[in-house]
Amino acid sequence: MEIKRIIFEQLLLEKRIGQISANITISLDIHQTSHSSNQRFRHKDTGGPIINNSDITNIVERAKNDISFHIIHGDIVEGKDFVITDETGEKGVSLALTPEEITPYQWNLIVITVFSSHRGEPFRVGRDQLQIKI
Repeated sequence: MEIKRIIFEQLLLEKRIGQISANITISLDIHQTSHSSNQRFRHKDTGGPIINNSDITNIVERAKNDISFHIIHGDIVEGKDFVITDETGEKGVSLALTPEEITPYQWNLIVITVFSSHRGEPFRVGRDQLQIKI
């Protein structure tokens, strides 16, 4: 009987992860500051990678199941920033995001900053900040 309960709970968890994953949206609204304006094309003259909107959305799309898992387990809560780091690409992209809960099953992710570690400099993550590596 215990095995049936565990299987049932796992199926419910997977269903909830799927529901949240299907309803995550990404906000690419950039709040311009003098710093962000200066940093916008910082890699253009150095031959570094240019990170475009499709790179950002691709990374978040690939991380949706992990994001949903962390939402369900309470690791991601509204207003508490977290980081996604793409360890598979040559650009070494890390995204800092702020989650916004619209409903328990619908979340908006606001991109705060984007960082490339192509020069070997890692993105600094806060002491207790969640980092999802994909």
